[in-house]
Amino acid sequence: MEALTPQLVVTLVGCAIAVVTDLRTGKIFNNLTLPMMALGLAINASIGAWWIGVYGLLAATAVHYTLWRLGVQKGGDAKLLMGVGALMGWSFMLEASAYYAVLYLPVGLTVLWLRGKLPQLVQWLKFTADRARGLPVVEPAEPTILITGPIIGTAALLAAVL
Repeated sequence: MEALTPQLVVTLVGCAIAVVTDLRTGKIFNNLTLPMMALGLAINASIGAWWIGVYGLLAATAVHYTLWRLGVQKGGDAKLLMGVGALMGWSFMLEASAYYAVLYLPVGLTVLWLRGKLPQLVQWLKFTADRARGLPVVEPAEPTILITGPIIGTAALLAAVL
């Protein structure tokens, strides 16, 4: 279990705010994620461990910016995890990302099933793969947006307590 540090408090409060805003609006806003990144860098630098924030932010950017560019993840989700990385460091961010991936699959499949859109998953996977390879693509019909703030918040909490 992680010690209750200022970085962890900001991480958990930031994720809680992201859960609420994502559920209400379907968005995780820059006015939450960018200050999380800045606070992570500042707090870690102030305790003489600047590299924790820098490496955490760089690792999160490498993973989640790439997922955003591939269309796998929304921008707010990626920036929230960049904030987590800047605050908590690369290993915590990767652990939270692993929990996020593990939780995302069953939640996402359940949401698709409940909405009757599970058959469209194959079409979306082909679209994403073709776009990632730079091939011409036709937008899939009716994309299903999954609100992932609660999944990311749960993943960060799991990384903190397990």
